[in-house]
Amino acid sequence: MRFTRDSQALCLFVVCAASAVIAGCAPSRPALHESFGYSVISAQQAQTANPRADGNVSPVAQMNGLAAKQAMDSYAKTFEPGTEHKTNTANMFLGLTGVGGGE
Repeated sequence: MRFTRDSQALCLFVVCAASAVIAGCAPSRPALHESFGYSVISAQQAQTANPRADGNVSPVAQMNGLAAKQAMDSYAKTFEPGTEHKTNTANMFLGLTGVGGGE
């Protein structure tokens, strides 16, 4: 069967019209559970110690200047080329201090 120009145009029109109808019936957003994403928001809120910390201008009292300088110097040394540091997995993932593996 040979298609004429008119039958090709009609076929194209039918395909385009069917596509438009199908696209019009599609939902505008996927159907997700109504609490989708709340776990991330609640985890962020749980990790925020003080949400109004930007209004507090008093100095931090937990660490003195000498301890802070030593911590920063120790941190800066980790980026020097040629230095090799041992890291204990427990220290890295659990934040434990004074538990083996370090220098």
